[in-house]
Amino acid sequence: MGRANARTSWVWAAGGVAASCLLAVAVGAPLAGYAAPFSLPMGSPPKDIWNGPAGNRVAAKVSVSSGSVKVNKIAAATSFTPLMTGVQCVFEGGFDKLSIEGTSFPAEGSSEYRLMSQHTASDRLVGEGSISFPGGGGTVGFYDSDLASRRLASVTATGGVVGLRSSRMGSNLVSIDAGDWSCAILSNATGYFLNTSGSATAAFAIQDVSATCGPFSGVLRGQTGDNDSISLDGTCPVSVTLQNAGPATVTVTHVLNGTPTSEAVAPGATLTTPPGALSQYTWTYSGGLTTVNLSVSIQ
Repeated sequence: MGRANARTSWVWAAGGVAASCLLAVAVGAPLAGYAAPFSLPMGSPPKDIWNGPAGNRVAAKVSVSSGSVKVNKIAAATSFTPLMTGVQCVFEGGFDKLSIEGTSFPAEGSSEYRLMSQHTASDRLVGEGSISFPGGGGTVGFYDSDLASRRLASVTATGGVVGLRSSRMGSNLVSIDAGDWSCAILSNATGYFLNTSGSATAAFAIQDVSATCGPFSGVLRGQTGDNDSISLDGTCPVSVTLQNAGPATVTVTHVLNGTPTSEAVAPGATLTTPPGALSQYTWTYSGGLTTVNLSVSIQ
């Protein structure tokens, strides 16, 4: 079971304390786990988690452990995003203020952030987290940005089957079985969503892939006749390496610069695509349950 290679570097977001008081903290240091908890009983006012200025772009992660909230994004245009229990969501942008407002109670969870001006020197990680769907499924957002940018979303389905989408009502970019990893790269991403028809859990990571970086890697498995894929929009220069751990052959089909190519990869063999603007990358399993290791590098 795999997931994107990423290192978390967040800064403690103390609710109610002006962000300007926190800027001396060494952003980029490994501060995983430093989070400011919130507890909002009924009737409590919104709690500020970021107080700008808007010129300091941030990625703020909000985690909801009880109840539900809406995250108010205050900038030139003000909007909000609802979040329910079990959801973590990363908000990227230039905000005058971010605040959390309870909508069902008790509303509890935590928040943290990192300055986007600092992240690229270390791991290009925008944010990472997890989703726990209640029974009955649905669609939830886990990444929300105020600017369209080239972003890679990687997802490991830790339980159940999930679909990765770029909009709440859109079709799945990829479908990910329990225990598998996959990813999508969009050059104009403003959001990513997960969908499921039942109970499911998943882990995610968002990377800024506007420059050379990677590899981002994971493990997938399939039975005879199954198909797996990653989602590429044909504008990001990438190279993909598939290592077939066996025990059976898989057949890879990819489209590079408009030209489709299919190639069988025997057990123990490795196939690496030439660098370029891939617009499709899929593979089919044969001969029983087979495992592949996949790596995606941005050129």
